Amino acid sequence: MSSKKNTQVMTEFEDDFRLENLLRKFWAKWYWFLASILVCFGIAYYIAQKQTPMYLVSAKVQINDPKRGGQTAETQLLGELGSMASASVANESEILQTRYLMESVVKDLKLNVTYFEKGSLRNTELYTPPFLIDIVEPVDTIRYRSLEVNFAAEDKISLKSDVLDTTVAYNKPFKLSGVGTVQVLKSESKPVQNTTYVVGINSIDKVVESLQGSFIILPGTAASVINITLNHPVPKKGEDILNRLLKNYVETNVNDRNRLADSAYAFIQARLQYLGGELGSLESNIQGFRQRNKITEMSQQSSELISNSSQYLNELAKVETQLSVLSSLEDYMRKNAKGSSIVPSSLVVSDPLFSNLVEKHNSLILERDRRLMSVTETNPIIVNLNQQIASTNSDMLASLNSSKNSLGITRNRIMAQLRNVEGQVQEVPKNERNYLDLARQQKIKEELFIFLMQKGEETAISKTYNTPNSTNIDPP
Repeated sequence: MSSKKNTQVMTEFEDDFRLENLLRKFWAKWYWFLASILVCFGIAYYIAQKQTPMYLVSAKVQINDPKRGGQTAETQLLGELGSMASASVANESEILQTRYLMESVVKDLKLNVTYFEKGSLRNTELYTPPFLIDIVEPVDTIRYRSLEVNFAAEDKISLKSDVLDTTVAYNKPFKLSGVGTVQVLKSESKPVQNTTYVVGINSIDKVVESLQGSFIILPGTAASVINITLNHPVPKKGEDILNRLLKNYVETNVNDRNRLADSAYAFIQARLQYLGGELGSLESNIQGFRQRNKITEMSQQSSELISNSSQYLNELAKVETQLSVLSSLEDYMRKNAKGSSIVPSSLVVSDPLFSNLVEKHNSLILERDRRLMSVTETNPIIVNLNQQIASTNSDMLASLNSSKNSLGITRNRIMAQLRNVEGQVQEVPKNERNYLDLARQQKIKEELFIFLMQKGEETAISKTYNTPNSTNIDPP
């Protein structure tokens, strides 16, 4: 009896789970399933319409290393004269993300003012709005403000926000609390009647922070390539932001190079002016000495002395030239002990240690000056940069002293050899010996003057061939 009941129960259970029986039961509740599907699709559609889609904008930049081949002699000369660092991918990636560059992009494109067309589910950002909001006179610290703008009648603009409810006309300034003096300007396109627009006004600092978070700047697979990506809801606007960033980066790089060249050129011109006066005075002394002592031509002994010592005189002139340049640089640096000026390093091409220190010093100066455009002297970053500049300045002075000591030893050695040669010719008249001493000083001054003239011309030419250190190989 019990066995029959168990068999009957199992049969009924199996019948319940047959496919046709299951479908029959589900079909009886079909409206619940349809309602669930519709609700799910409705929620998905609402979320999709509510959320703002983001688009990926990308570009690739190749960093040109001045130490590699493929450059003209002039651009290689520029790297020597300006003492710019070889453009490494890591350094340039950091520069591309600096606040200074981002802030210049925000200001140039006025990204702190955004325009939207109000929608039922979400507002759609407009890149080419039918009107413009111009901040005529901003307050010190701008607070975020959202304005609803309507064009109910021609030249009558309705503005509403949590702090404002008024009607204004085009080109008529008005006060907006937390922002400053603002006016509405006409754009190329005309606003649509009975359409509500929303304008968001924010501080430049807030927009810069947001923009920095939207960029991803990473080294590419190639050694000299940087990949730059930006997420933005408006593709065309994202492309313009990326193009502006690269444009400002290139301009900053060229301006830095020009500033280094200008600094070297100004230093050289100042020295040339001083040397010109010394040479003029020395030439007058030589002419007066010859006239007083009636020296018209050299004796045979003097000619022999000049012939035997010419090699040592040339070597001495080169060493004296370098010593004079080092002394001038030392005076220049001591007058700018606080590290407020760029130091030219093109004049000391034989000392790689000093050139590297100058390169570091000038990079710190440029970085500090860029940051000072948005922060004050008391900012911790500026304080730290000033400390690094002071430390580097001390190291440069120590390096100069070391170089001067080394050149002083070389000069003493050449002078000893020169005196030995002069001692072999005993019969040179005293007046002619004195004249030869004056002529030697003149030669040294002339060597220095020619050296500086050459460097000045090279520096001036370098600006003509001043090219950026990067190439946009894959524009956005």
